Amino acid sequence: WYEILESFNNEIFYGTSSIRAKMVCSLESNQTLKDLKKLSSSSFCDDVLQGTNTFNPVTLLIFAIGLANHSKKSRYKRIVIGYDNRIQSKSFATMLCDFFLTFGFRTYLFDHMCSSPELVFSIKKLGADLGVMITASHNDKRFNGIKVFTKFGGQPTYKEKNQIVHAIGNNYKRNLELISNFLKTREQEKHKLHSNHIRINSEEISTKYIEYLFNFISDIPIVKKNSKKLKIGFCSINGTGYKPASKLLKKLGISPLYIHSMIRPDPLFSSFKSNQTLEPSNSIVYQKIISEFVKEYGKKKLETLDAILFTDPDSDRIGLVCKVPKHQQHILGKYRFVSG
Repeated sequence: WYEILESFNNEIFYGTSSIRAKMVCSLESNQTLKDLKKLSSSSFCDDVLQGTNTFNPVTLLIFAIGLANHSKKSRYKRIVIGYDNRIQSKSFATMLCDFFLTFGFRTYLFDHMCSSPELVFSIKKLGADLGVMITASHNDKRFNGIKVFTKFGGQPTYKEKNQIVHAIGNNYKRNLELISNFLKTREQEKHKLHSNHIRINSEEISTKYIEYLFNFISDIPIVKKNSKKLKIGFCSINGTGYKPASKLLKKLGISPLYIHSMIRPDPLFSSFKSNQTLEPSNSIVYQKIISEFVKEYGKKKLETLDAILFTDPDSDRIGLVCKVPKHQQHILGKYRFVSG
């Protein structure tokens, strides 16, 4: 009964910056993992209970109706779509791309997972009107969602958010018919729709993004000279941050000690429990990162570090853990999270 109530007791809504919701609602950790693995192999899965309060293809497309209607009214023409490494993110992004094509938009789809900052950068680079990122940001592994970005790189204003929600309309029967017809047509014309996607070379965008960031460094030689002295550890909490961060660090002349168990994208975020938030400032998260570093390199190597850097799953937040001076350790502990 809990799963039924949790799946249907509400409708997912557009929050302060995005839509995020659980994909699975089981209370049992083992069942949660089983359900997530089932979802990873199919857009729709009869064995997993999903309803109006979960993030699934239907709830995604209901919101997409509002976004498409608002974009039409605003005379938008180009939409960029990216996705992270979470369960179903790629299939959600592809479906969304197909859906926007039926409204007449030119749709650009990343050919590989990307970070939210890279998606935002690509909006301006490609001269698009809107960007959509399939991600649940720092929420736990049960979640997925969608972030919307304007052509200016920020989130829609409060007024624009209300316009998007209003554009969904109250005729749920008509919306469901539209979605049903789309899904039927998509199944028949999937290859035709996919051939109309404009593919974004994620590697190229990532490289140009790093080059763009260097425009904000006032004295690159001095930075590079001092950066060589830095001793840091790095991980991306099994999200999208490794590729862009490693490029940036290399360009700066920094050779970090990568925590290999936590740098490769893992949709199940296996280092963490099912209900564990992946927010960088969460003490369980950064204590786990320290623990994984020690497991790989040992305590002595940890003592030599200036800091450990880590990004959240979609890489729009960064965490920094550094050693606390000895005279303060009796108050603050040995290590402390200092920024995020």
